[in-house]
Amino acid sequence: MNSVRTAAEKADALFLKEEKRPLFVNDWVNMFFLHWAVDPKQLQPLIPLPLDLYMGKAWVSVVAFEMKKLRLSGLGALGEIVCKPASDVHFLNLRTYVQGEKGGGIFFMKEWITSLLAVPLGPLLFGLPYQFAFAQRKLNRVTVQTPAQRVLQFAGRATTPLHKAEQGSIEEFLLERYLAYTHLWGVTRFFRISHAPWEFNDARVILHRSDLLGNFPCAGPPQLAHMTPGSFDVWMGPPHFLT
Repeated sequence: MNSVRTAAEKADALFLKEEKRPLFVNDWVNMFFLHWAVDPKQLQPLIPLPLDLYMGKAWVSVVAFEMKKLRLSGLGALGEIVCKPASDVHFLNLRTYVQGEKGGGIFFMKEWITSLLAVPLGPLLFGLPYQFAFAQRKLNRVTVQTPAQRVLQFAGRATTPLHKAEQGSIEEFLLERYLAYTHLWGVTRFFRISHAPWEFNDARVILHRSDLLGNFPCAGPPQLAHMTPGSFDVWMGPPHFLT
C-alpha cells in the first residue's frame, strides 16, 4: 500500500472517529497550487502557530480553485439548496504549514471568495479570513482582482502526466494535508477534511501580477507549481476551538 494513500486513509479513519460525519460536502475543481520556499525567521513572526518545515525551509502556497456543489451533509437536496448562495464560487487562498496542537496542518493567512454572501460566514463559522474578490478563469489563465484593484494573475500548463506524491517528498509535504488551522480575533480553531489522495500534474507557471498578495514573502515566480482536475465529495468537519 503506498504511503500517500495510507495518509489519506488515516485521515479518513480519524475523521470518522472524531467527527462521525461531515458538516459540509463539496467538490474542489480546476485547481492550481503555487509554492514558494521562504526563510522561517522571516515568516514565523506573521504566524501564531509553530511553522512546519521541510528540509529547514518554510513554505507559502497560493491555491486557486472552484468550489462546486457545496451542501450540508445528510440533508439531501435541502442541504444543497441551503448552501446555494455560497456554492459554485471561485476561491483563492494564501496558506502556510504549521505544527499545531492537533498535528501538522495548513494555516490560512488570507482567502478571497467570489460570493459576497459567503464573506461574513467564513470568519463567523470557521475563523477563515474571507475577503471578496472577482475571479476569471480562461483555460489555464487565472485572474483574481479585489474591488481595490489589487490583482493576482498567472497562467500555467502541465509538464507531467497525472501522478501521486511519493513518500517523504516535498509534494507530499505540500499537498497531502487533512487538517486546517485558523486564527482570527484572538481565537484559534481547527477543522478536519477528508478526500482521496491528490492526483496532480507538475506545472510551469508564469506569474503576471502578484500585488494582491501584499507583503507576504512570496515574491517572484514560484519554485514549484502543481495543477489538478480536483477532488470530489470532499468532507469538511465542523470547527473546533483551541485554548
